[in-house]
Amino acid sequence: ATSKTPGRDRHCVTDVLGITAASVLVHEIHEAKVFGRRYFCSPWNYLDVLGTGCTAAAVALNLANSDTHRVFLALALYLKWYGVLYYLQAFEATGPYVRMVIKIVDDIKWIVLLMALAVMASACAFFALLRREDQAEGFGVPLLTLFSSYNMLLLGDFDMDALAVGSFADLIRFLFCISSFIVSIVI
Repeated sequence: ATSKTPGRDRHCVTDVLGITAASVLVHEIHEAKVFGRRYFCSPWNYLDVLGTGCTAAAVALNLANSDTHRVFLALALYLKWYGVLYYLQAFEATGPYVRMVIKIVDDIKWIVLLMALAVMASACAFFALLRREDQAEGFGVPLLTLFSSYNMLLLGDFDMDALAVGSFADLIRFLFCISSFIVSIVI
């Protein structure tokens, strides 16, 4: 008969993750000492350090029986999966595509920054104007307003009748027109 002890299994997995995170962290510290400033020129090193840091935070919070460990675990898994791209560079079939995507991301970083600023400016204005309007769903909380602004300006997912409510409806329409023009045409 096998005993079912989910707590013991959970701590075993946590121990393995903790040991793995510690060994990767030691390796990254060694690389940083060996390569000096050049270590920080590679995006892969940032990905490794962030993923390992999230893993370590998930392990520590899991040992403390905090449910927040799932947030860091999700971030660590997300970053680690993107880390697989580093290893795919070595293969003839996938290597050129990985390097091409990295080059494209590097080339458009300033455009993305300008677009992010435009979305952030719109989100701040919409939040200031709509946070107290019950009819305007998605604009009562700052992060939700940012997500709603992203959906409106970059994905075209909006309902103007639901957006332009309250005593500032004309100003909201005006800001939306300017923002959508800047994001979709200029940038």
